[in-house]
Amino acid sequence: MQRVRCETLARSNLRRAAEEVWAYLRLVHEPAHADLILCLGSHDVAVAVRAAELWRMGWAPLLVISGGMAHRGDLAETGWSCAEAEVLAEVAEAHDVPRSAMLLEDRAANTGENFTLTRDLIAARNYPAPRTCLVVTKPYMTRRAFARVPAVLRGSP
Repeated sequence: MQRVRCETLARSNLRRAAEEVWAYLRLVHEPAHADLILCLGSHDVAVAVRAAELWRMGWAPLLVISGGMAHRGDLAETGWSCAEAEVLAEVAEAHDVPRSAMLLEDRAANTGENFTLTRDLIAARNYPAPRTCLVVTKPYMTRRAFARVPAVLRGSP
């Protein structure tokens, strides 16, 4: 009986610790009108669904989807034969975002590259430098993504 109680207590402590980590990693901001929506590449197509929803609601005129052929041979491998950006663009298109409202960055392999390569693509396509952006990513990636926003908005590395 004592062992069962200890195992139950250990699971309870582990759950509390996991909830604390989740609460720390997950930042939630209310959307505000922005120059663009940046959808970060992911194995979870729900990010594209949410980005499309924000675009349809008129939060920004441009949806940028960033993601290359990341996670080859690791736990997050998708098995997709094309870049994450292309798969997510197909999902956004299926949710009523026309391709003409999208810009695809298909080389990024990590969060930092999502931002820096998006910044470079925007400049190469002669779009005005964004002053504001909405970032759509998985909940546990929001703190990391929020830390990288200056790379797009101010051109930092």
